[in-house]
Amino acid sequence: MIAMPLSGLIMTIYSKYGLSWFGIKLIAGLDDNAKRETFVQIHEFLALVFAVVIVLHVLGALKHKFIDKDDTLKRISLLK
Repeated sequence: MIAMPLSGLIMTIYSKYGLSWFGIKLIAGLDDNAKRETFVQIHEFLALVFAVVIVLHVLGALKHKFIDKDDTLKRISLLK
């Protein structure tokens, strides 16, 4: 959870534009395309890992609801 935004930040810093926040330039770009591409790949890989984890989490919740038929979802839901 820390690596995803950190890789995005480093990827942005290694671009030629740098980091801006609401038009305010915070960090100048270092314009190193090779390092930027490395962090782009890391960032995309972490996005894929997060997507897989979310899908597995949803499938696990559905398994509890429809296969196990237990009260796991009722315990974590506001709907009683």
